[in-house]
Amino acid sequence: MNISKLHYLRALLPSLRFCLRYFPLKTALRLPVLLYKPQFRALKGTVRIESRRVRFGMVKMGFPAVGLFPNSGIIFENNGGSLIFCGEARIGNASALSIGTRGTARIGHDFSASAALKMVAWHDVTIGKHCRIGWDCLLTDTDFHCLKKESGERTRGYAPIRIGEHCWIGARCFIQKRTELPPYTVVSGYSLVNRKYDIPERSIIGGIPAELKTTGVYRDIEDDEVIYP
Repeated sequence: MNISKLHYLRALLPSLRFCLRYFPLKTALRLPVLLYKPQFRALKGTVRIESRRVRFGMVKMGFPAVGLFPNSGIIFENNGGSLIFCGEARIGNASALSIGTRGTARIGHDFSASAALKMVAWHDVTIGKHCRIGWDCLLTDTDFHCLKKESGERTRGYAPIRIGEHCWIGARCFIQKRTELPPYTVVSGYSLVNRKYDIPERSIIGGIPAELKTTGVYRDIEDDEVIYP
C-alpha cells in the first residue's frame, strides 16, 4: 500500500472512534487499527488484537491499494460477534467486513487482501498467518437462507471456513462455507472453493468447482517479484 500523510490524517478521527469503542484507553490511544473512509454499519461485539506488541497502524483497512477499484474505503459491520487479529493485517480499498451476531473471524499475522475483499463471518472464519488474497474475492460462511427438503427437514445453511497459513487466493475467487485449505495452497483466479481439500501442502487448485491441478508449487512471499523483459 502506498499510503501518504494525507491518507493517515483523514483516517485519524474515525480510527480513534473505532479504537475507543473496542480497546482499553491505553491501547486505543496507540491507534492500532487505522480505517480509511470507513462506513460504520454496526459497532457491536468485540474486536481484539492478539499480539505481544500492539503498535500504531498494525491493522490497516480501506487504504488505497489497487487503482482499478474505487477509492471508497471500507464498509465495516459487527453485529455482535468477534473479530480477532493475530498480528499485522492489511485490507485494501473498496472492501467490506460483516460479522454476524454470533460470528467469529480470526485473521492470522501478516494478512493482506489487495482490494474489494468481501468477508462475511456469521459463523466461523479462520485464516492462517502470511496469507494473501487477490482483488475482488468473496468469502462467506453462510448462505443466509436454508433450503427445505420434501420431508420437512431444513438444511443448516452455514459451516466454517478454514484457510491454512501461507495460502494465496487469486483474484475474483468465491470461497464458500465448508472450505478447508491446507497450508501453502494456491487458488487460481476465478475459482469456486466449497469443500475440504485433502491434498498435499504446496498444491494449486482451480476451476468451478475448484479441483487439484498440480502439486509441489507455492508462493514465496519473500521472493515473488515478476521480472518483466
